Amino acid sequence: MSTSKKSLILAKYGLNGSRKKVGVNFWRFLFTGINTINNSEQCFLVELELLNPTENPNDCVLGYTPKVQVSPQDLQYALTGNNDSIDLTGEKILTPTYAVIRICKLGKNSKQLCTYLPVNKLSFSNKPFKVESGNKLFSENRINGFINIDEAELLDHPEYFCESGYASWNLNYEVEASKVNGYSQNNEKWIPYGLLAKFEGSVNFDGVEYNVNYQKSCGYVDRFWSKTFPQTWFHISSSNLVSLISGKPLLKSGFAVQGIFNNKLSLICNFEEIELDFCAQKNDTQYTVVWNCSQLSKEHEESDERLHWTVSVTSKDWIIDLDVFCGIKELYNRNLEYPDGKRDLLNVVQSGNATGEIKLYKNTKKSIEQIEYAKIVSAFCEYGLKEEYQS
Repeated sequence: MSTSKKSLILAKYGLNGSRKKVGVNFWRFLFTGINTINNSEQCFLVELELLNPTENPNDCVLGYTPKVQVSPQDLQYALTGNNDSIDLTGEKILTPTYAVIRICKLGKNSKQLCTYLPVNKLSFSNKPFKVESGNKLFSENRINGFINIDEAELLDHPEYFCESGYASWNLNYEVEASKVNGYSQNNEKWIPYGLLAKFEGSVNFDGVEYNVNYQKSCGYVDRFWSKTFPQTWFHISSSNLVSLISGKPLLKSGFAVQGIFNNKLSLICNFEEIELDFCAQKNDTQYTVVWNCSQLSKEHEESDERLHWTVSVTSKDWIIDLDVFCGIKELYNRNLEYPDGKRDLLNVVQSGNATGEIKLYKNTKKSIEQIEYAKIVSAFCEYGLKEEYQS
């Protein structure tokens, strides 16, 4: 079986495996579109998330639904420790269970639209891979959908954590470089099965049309499932690299960094003919990694403050150094709900147009040889921290 086919099968494992368990289940599709009016580039992220899919699959329950008061009898049970579904403030604690489809426009004037539905409103298939509900489709070579959120609906449902507006997308995609390994341990998996992916089609976001073509889409697709989100979320990926040695685009190169897993990051990358997998379940004797995400001050009066992601991986044979920057004003801030029902949130900032550099060195016994030094364009970056609910 080819690596590409095997990784696609593993990526779809969540349909029969983790879909039946409580926790988080993510499909993510990232691509670039071209504004048909001014030819500017725009990064989009389309997501399908299942949260606690078997908890109550016939209902759509958000943990941040406005407070529900409880009876004095139920409160008395809680005071005596006989009911852990009630907060001692007199508020019912709801365990979230739903499917949510999101589309995010990232970069300047970032915006996210969401639609929530019961898990049983989705139909699932493994052969071939397909998740479908009405006009929304996720398959192994196609995604399409439509979301419309008006201001009145959003006022009634602030727990949606999105903005008002409408968007439609209709896209075909092909996976060019597929990865089996990412991270796998203790019922937690991350698979960058579309490390290099090409998208083609169109997006309409609030009436603005975007064309998506294979040559410029710079696509990426991954899967993540776990009992919960990590307390710290760290991600960088890009397939838009230009060699600073040769000056040529690296058409078969891309990378993805994800964590934090097991107190480490996973880094999966292709440098043309070189394929490297540094998976966080490996022990420290196989590779070490240091990373940071910090805010940089202005360098000049006219400059903006920036967020700086850094990653450095060292193994017996290889060294990879990664630096990525994004202006603070171009970051989008969003919330993802933890599945434990305690109303905790993963507060994430993200960018779809970060820039930076990546360096690859060959580590030999006698010297360190630079293999590649590339400019990173239009990187997708995320950094998130757990925020405990404060009533």
